[in-house]
Amino acid sequence: MDAICWTHGDVALGRAVAAALARGHAETLRDDARRVLSRARLDDGRDVLVKQFRVGSGRHALRERIKAQIGRAPAAREWRHLVALHERGMRVPAPLALGVRRDGDRLLLLEWIEGVPLPAALAASFEARRALLVRLGEAANALHAHGFAHGDLHAGNVIVCGSEPVLIDWQHARRTASPRARRADLARLEHALAPLVSRGLRMRLRRAVLGAAATPDALRD
Repeated sequence: MDAICWTHGDVALGRAVAAALARGHAETLRDDARRVLSRARLDDGRDVLVKQFRVGSGRHALRERIKAQIGRAPAAREWRHLVALHERGMRVPAPLALGVRRDGDRLLLLEWIEGVPLPAALAASFEARRALLVRLGEAANALHAHGFAHGDLHAGNVIVCGSEPVLIDWQHARRTASPRARRADLARLEHALAPLVSRGLRMRLRRAVLGAAATPDALRD
């Protein structure tokens, strides 16, 4: 029996990643009570982001197993949302495979996004910052137009690839048409950007996020 049962996506890729992890061909990026994030290097030179959700090995194993059984586990939720958004043409990390370890932990394999965190990208010229924030706002607007809210949209969950912002970390996302949920996305993002960019640039971001809903009242602080 394989140590990991790949239930969704590219099973061959999953096995290649499992082999890379077994050989120690991975860099741990984060390790806490809930998740382990690693960058696995495959034999063909590709990198893959590995998100290990501590369903069986964490301190709240029973609770996480129950959530997994009823389809509310973070790994399964993130997989579903990324598949849906990827199919709609959103620039998000491509979902590659989803698996279950023998201890119950879930492994989610995602496209590795080579880029820089949003705060670092905002150190560019004024014109580049302005263009980047408009593109970020347009990405959030497109997300909402597709019927989703991110749920944890802040500067740390945006990677800039070239000049394109890519939204990451989708485990809190949900399908919703609620204006309140969409405003919450905008509020979190604006709050995170307040120390980094001027009020004028944040207003440009707000206008891009709101799109056709950018009425004078909506743009007022």
